[in-house]
Amino acid sequence: LRNRAREMVEEAEYLEINPRRAVREIELDLADAPRRGSIWDGRLRFDVNIVYLRPPKEVLADAIERRTRRILDLGVEEVAKLRESSQKGFKVTYQVRSAIGFQEINQALDGSSSLHEAGERISQRTRTLAKRQIQWFDKLADKLSTQAEVRVIHEPVSNNIKNYMRDIVGA
Repeated sequence: LRNRAREMVEEAEYLEINPRRAVREIELDLADAPRRGSIWDGRLRFDVNIVYLRPPKEVLADAIERRTRRILDLGVEEVAKLRESSQKGFKVTYQVRSAIGFQEINQALDGSSSLHEAGERISQRTRTLAKRQIQWFDKLADKLSTQAEVRVIHEPVSNNIKNYMRDIVGA
């Protein structure tokens, strides 16, 4: 059963448009778990208060540039090792291949672009991802505002804050 599960996951990774969703469906099927509904449907199970820290554009832009530099500083060696392992038959998963930075650094190592160009593309992909995430959280905050107290904070906050979610149940 374990080998068949592995085969199914590998097939999903390479054949599906959304491999993560396909893999999750396979995991739920194998665990005989009930299907869950959409996050957008139904009522909340608990009384909640939500605080949404929505970063201003300039704070977000600074964080993206720091992240890009960190990816370039640490990623070149890592991608080079993965390329070497791949040449020896190691299969690089979809999740790794699609990670922001992998393709860009890989192209720079191939010589089809420079590290500077890779950095520009990493920043652009990260800005696009951040925009989608903000739109998602905006939509979620709006949807939940009819069921819970939602406070959106737009003020600049420390650049040291990392992305996190915090919950307290039964307080």
